[in-house]
Amino acid sequence: MVGLLYLLAAAVVFLPGIINPDDWTGTEGRRVLIALEMLQHGDWLVPTLGGEPMLSKPPLHSWVLVGIARWVGTDPWMMRLPGAFAFGGLAWLAHGLVTRSHGAAAAWCAGLGTLLSPLAVALVPRAEIDPLFAALAAASILLLSRGAAFASRSSLLIGGVIAGLAILVKGPPFFMLLAGTAAVWIRRRQARGLGLALLVMAIAPALYYVALGRAVAGLDTLIDVAAVESVGRLTLFDWEHVLDTPLHFGRALLSSLPFGLLLFFEYRGERPAEPDRGEAFLRMVAAAAFSTVLILALFPARPPRYLLPAVPLFFVAVSPSVAAFLRVPVLPALGRGIVRGLALVGAVGLCATPWLPAPCGARTALGLLFAAMLPLLVINGRRAVIAMLALPVVAMWTVFAPFAQHRAHWREPYAHAGATLARVLAERQASDLATLLHVASPILLHAGVLPPGDELAQREPHARWLLTEADAKPQEAWEHVAKATLPPKDYVIRARVQLPRRAVLLWEHM
Repeated sequence: MVGLLYLLAAAVVFLPGIINPDDWTGTEGRRVLIALEMLQHGDWLVPTLGGEPMLSKPPLHSWVLVGIARWVGTDPWMMRLPGAFAFGGLAWLAHGLVTRSHGAAAAWCAGLGTLLSPLAVALVPRAEIDPLFAALAAASILLLSRGAAFASRSSLLIGGVIAGLAILVKGPPFFMLLAGTAAVWIRRRQARGLGLALLVMAIAPALYYVALGRAVAGLDTLIDVAAVESVGRLTLFDWEHVLDTPLHFGRALLSSLPFGLLLFFEYRGERPAEPDRGEAFLRMVAAAAFSTVLILALFPARPPRYLLPAVPLFFVAVSPSVAAFLRVPVLPALGRGIVRGLALVGAVGLCATPWLPAPCGARTALGLLFAAMLPLLVINGRRAVIAMLALPVVAMWTVFAPFAQHRAHWREPYAHAGATLARVLAERQASDLATLLHVASPILLHAGVLPPGDELAQREPHARWLLTEADAKPQEAWEHVAKATLPPKDYVIRARVQLPRRAVLLWEHM
């Protein structure tokens, strides 16, 4: 019953992000194109994009999208469901594990915090790799920590299997989380059971990569990919990324909100030198979150989505503190100041709503009204925690969803551009079609084409028709844009599909 409740809660919490925007964002279209090519070619081992092998990521996420595309379709909202329901299952698991060691109040804080953390509300409802990876990786760390702390062989086995699935979604990044847990595991439990867990988690990835090594050029090819992706990115670190490191830690701090504010409420004062099993469980979980933040500091690219697996683990680790704060009869002075600050922002924004540009409107005013009323609602610890959990969902429903919809329709109208491209291709009977360099995946999806491609321009094109992409410069002549896209020899532009921020050019071989 509790599991069903969490799945329903996940559906409601992530619904604004699932349905808004109603078009592809970020690299969603790229992930869906890879899945559609896998479905078209029937090759489940080697993911491809434009017919080229894409070995930088394992295929489990693509397999999930293939199943949805085959049985339901490729609507964006359907492709965003796996991550949402995976986080519902993760919240249910966190609730169950924390109940056993720290009671019902902490369990509800852990489960609801996992679903309602701002970073989860913003990033989970996407057809990307990261939501599914974050749910599987966090679930495996919870189970492995439980198995290590309480000497539960079943938790170790199940956690190892789920860890193997997480590795099949994104690969080596899983070990950023495992590093922290393993460090506490070795110190507090002398690594008892760690070997068994590592053996179990290696089975599924080993089976896949052995089969993949036989399907492609071999082990050397996979090593070359690893040298460029994941571990190989360490070589790209330079002084510019060092200067960006404080910003990375600032993002990590923000991702811990709002529960991060309550971290030391229960943990002020001395802690036992030899923690009991429940405390050891929490320390292993927290160590995974912190090791992720620390290890990411060594890599050049640190987008917020990389922190997503650490967020539910952090919320589980601080859930006893939050549960203790529920019993506070009167909100402390610092808490009252934060609430009044949010209320001031809401009141000022509410007064300015009539003059705010689109897409601000009635929904934005409702969100600002909620913030302005916080001092009347938040008077003790319990109501403060409820307000913390409610704020991200209210903000998504009232502020961010309209902005996402506005951006999709006015900044990147992929659906209209794809329909226009499909009409142009039909008029010119451009069946022998290929792409050169990068072409936005959502446009190809809406056009209904899966042409072979060459993103790195490593080969001379031979197709009669060629698609390329250029920066959008509607005021300039085609000839200037053609130079900007480095057109291949003996091709001339026959059509141009203009978007606000880019253009898609159709070339014909002469």
